[in-house]
Amino acid sequence: MPQIEINQKYITIDYGEVHEIPFPEGIVPKAFLGGKFFIVSNGKFFRKRFGVVDIHGNIILPISMIGSLASFNIIEEESILFENYPHGYTLYSSDGKEIVKYKNIVSLGNRLLAVSNNGKNYALAGIDGKNLTDAVFDVIRPFSGDLAIAIQGKSCSVFGTDGNMLFTLADITEIRDFCDGYAVFRKGDSWGAIDKLGGIALEPRWAFLRNAEFGAFVFSESREPKINIDNCGLVTAGGKIAVSCRYKNLEQMDANYLKYGTVIFYQHTEGNKQYTSSGLAWGLMDYSGRQIVPEGMFSLGTKSEGLRAYSKYYSDDHIEFGYLNDDWESVSIVSKIGKTTLKDAFNFGITEGKSLLFGYGIDYLLMPFLDGKARVRLSPDGHLVKEGRWIDRDGNAASPGTLASPGHVALSSTPDRKAELKAMGRLQGRYRPTEDVTHKSCRRIAGDLWEIESYAGKYEIVLSKMESIGGYSCGLLPVRDSTTGKKGFVNEKGKVIVHPKYDDAIPFKANRCWARIGKRYYILRRDMTVHAEASVPASPEGPGQSRDTSNDAPSVSLQKSRL
Repeated sequence: MPQIEINQKYITIDYGEVHEIPFPEGIVPKAFLGGKFFIVSNGKFFRKRFGVVDIHGNIILPISMIGSLASFNIIEEESILFENYPHGYTLYSSDGKEIVKYKNIVSLGNRLLAVSNNGKNYALAGIDGKNLTDAVFDVIRPFSGDLAIAIQGKSCSVFGTDGNMLFTLADITEIRDFCDGYAVFRKGDSWGAIDKLGGIALEPRWAFLRNAEFGAFVFSESREPKINIDNCGLVTAGGKIAVSCRYKNLEQMDANYLKYGTVIFYQHTEGNKQYTSSGLAWGLMDYSGRQIVPEGMFSLGTKSEGLRAYSKYYSDDHIEFGYLNDDWESVSIVSKIGKTTLKDAFNFGITEGKSLLFGYGIDYLLMPFLDGKARVRLSPDGHLVKEGRWIDRDGNAASPGTLASPGHVALSSTPDRKAELKAMGRLQGRYRPTEDVTHKSCRRIAGDLWEIESYAGKYEIVLSKMESIGGYSCGLLPVRDSTTGKKGFVNEKGKVIVHPKYDDAIPFKANRCWARIGKRYYILRRDMTVHAEASVPASPEGPGQSRDTSNDAPSVSLQKSRL
């Protein structure tokens, strides 16, 4: 049974039976509405009408409402909001009773609403429709954490989850939502910050401030910092400069590390299309400014046997792929790519000196080590080698070894080769990566259930006797019987939970879905029991062992700059 850690406790989920409940005759389900309702229609093309049915098959809102799927919304999983454009909004209770009507109703969270009859002058109201304050505002923003900001002219008021006003900040030009306990505001041309009690955390004297993270703020002396041009620094609440303003594209990784560097732009291909993407050639330092990783690192692979793959960008004339040890030292350089002519760009996978190879996952190009060997798909001068070559820990050529599969059990030869080929054949053509060979390997999970890995690093679950038609959801996999064409569901072990008898069925969501036989629709609702356990499961490293995190590297992947 799956276990999830929540506040030092563990939640265990037991799944029960799946119940079939017919929708009222003539009704067609169209979309989920929260966890307890379905949006339904009368199934007509002309004079189409919509309504709401609950998970027990009861009609909550009659199928007579003119609108669309976007006209319905769910608030706090108990109230239904319907937009009757252009007349306004109506709020209904979970049993279909009308609560209140307004020209505009906005859910703020925490059972509170912003309501207005003229598109401005918003008041604060409860989900029961009762106004909580006589004050009106130009805008009331949804809650960020446990605080909501309401703005009137050049002042803002901050409300708690009970709807009471906590404090007011006057004479400001702009304010952002609270983030990590602080809200950044602008007064004139200068930025400052307040804390959750309304105290001044930073005086408004900064040209630029990013939202708070881990009790600190990235700042710049430029009002609009530009990528690769303007410098940034870090200031803590109270105004202490933690890192001087001399780093480009500075980011806070966590409470201990900062990332900085140069954004590079590169091209990569997917199928027959070519795209331009960006990424950060980064360095890593702590909050004292001490450098941990030299600038230029672009991506890191999965750690295995004390080594992890890396790609590093020095310049357009020098791009490097290799393996690092725990001290961030390069122990082997697998491939060096230099400046090439446009004539050679296609064969080498680079354009104007910037690597198309950055478009591949680093674990695909340089696979993790297993038993002292790794397979790499780059030649020493940067050619993409589809079948790969084997190297040892020093980067020298080696005899073929065993593949390591990151995050999965190592794939091995399947005893039932005929069943393996049949399972792999079901997905042939599903993925079309750049390389010619679609699938790399296959392994049996349990019974008739198989896991396919493509050369693009994607995984898919299939059955050899039935065809999987989607991914797992709520512990169930939708399947189609290859003989009858009917649809049903199996669990994570390949056991049939819902017999394939439906002409159509959608994946489960919040342990319910709908299915169709002929013109009749049914609700499929799965029982679920949740148990809270205070005991802590055994360490994944084994009994009596604890996990050593001293050599774990911080997470440092980045796809784009946040400036």
